[in-house]
Amino acid sequence: MGVVLRCEVDSVVIPTSDGEIEILPGHRPLIALVIPGEVGLHYGNRSDALVVDRGFLYVSNDRITVTVEQAISIKEVDVAAVELARKRAEEALQAAALKRETCDPEEIKCLEAKIRYQLAQKAAKSQRR
Repeated sequence: MGVVLRCEVDSVVIPTSDGEIEILPGHRPLIALVIPGEVGLHYGNRSDALVVDRGFLYVSNDRITVTVEQAISIKEVDVAAVELARKRAEEALQAAALKRETCDPEEIKCLEAKIRYQLAQKAAKSQRR
């Protein structure tokens, strides 16, 4: 846990449950559900991106706070490692499904969350190639 990024930006593009939205200076107060995907950060003539898992977006007084379960700079995404981790999580999920009566529902939710986040990383990195 911790702060992944703290900076001033001109705009932020973020995936929400209502679709992708862009936050600009003077945006009205907002609370939204963040879905897994790419967050675009734009400042001056530069841009950067993060891949996030689900969470919440808060906008108030020209301040944006994004609280998510996981986040990583798109530059740090290793597609081969992500694919291997996704495959292992899917195998564990299949094994858990076979023993449904004795499997912990929280374990299944955790495995599904891992797969969801890994797919978001892979998709975001693939778009950047």
